[in-house]
Amino acid sequence: MKITRVQTGWVQIKRYHQRARYDARLARAWDVLTSREWTKKLPIYCWLIEHPEGLAMIDTGESAYANDPGYQPWWHPFMQTCERRWVAPEEEVGAQLRSLGHDPGDVRWVVMTHMHGDHAGGLSNFPKSEVLLSAEQKRLALSGTGPAGYLNMHYPRWLSPRVIAFDASRWETFETNAKLTLDGAIRIVPTPGSYSWPRLGRRGEQRSTDIHRGRCGVFGRRVAGGYGRRCGLQCGRT
Repeated sequence: MKITRVQTGWVQIKRYHQRARYDARLARAWDVLTSREWTKKLPIYCWLIEHPEGLAMIDTGESAYANDPGYQPWWHPFMQTCERRWVAPEEEVGAQLRSLGHDPGDVRWVVMTHMHGDHAGGLSNFPKSEVLLSAEQKRLALSGTGPAGYLNMHYPRWLSPRVIAFDASRWETFETNAKLTLDGAIRIVPTPGSYSWPRLGRRGEQRSTDIHRGRCGVFGRRVAGGYGRRCGLQCGRT
């Protein structure tokens, strides 16, 4: 099994979005909106897992259209003023996979940790793949009243994700899990909470990784990501 980090461009966010100074949600939001301090450019990652049972993508990165006029909601102050994105067409996930010698059409599974634009922007590259989402994320993503950061107007029309069926039994340090592969080498685990971090790594590596809120990052073969009731993965030998 091989795990490859795939970068789909860059993003820049406000400093206090990366490191919040306040606990109260409104105070944090105001701090981000009014700040003039930006982070350095941050990579937008997704991950390719090569397994004998098939290729799996974890998230799909950002779209090259993300900065086009009208792509981001005009009424959303955060998306209009608190993010800067740099994604060239050749940096989208489909082109990146081809540069690695893989056809996006050969990807068997696309597991979405959540559906923000910088995670779901490349979904259109995978019309032949099975897309998996937690039940809550599917409800949020496909409803007309989902979170404002879920740009469902840009999701492919063919999108019909399968809900992940979590096993009620405990697995290692996790209360529940779902096998992605029959051999159990790749498992999906729920990561509930306001700011919980999905993890992707070899079995037994249970270290948390502090990147920044609302994005994903990877160190070696560990992945951190998102907030809300989302999904992470645990990979290892059986």
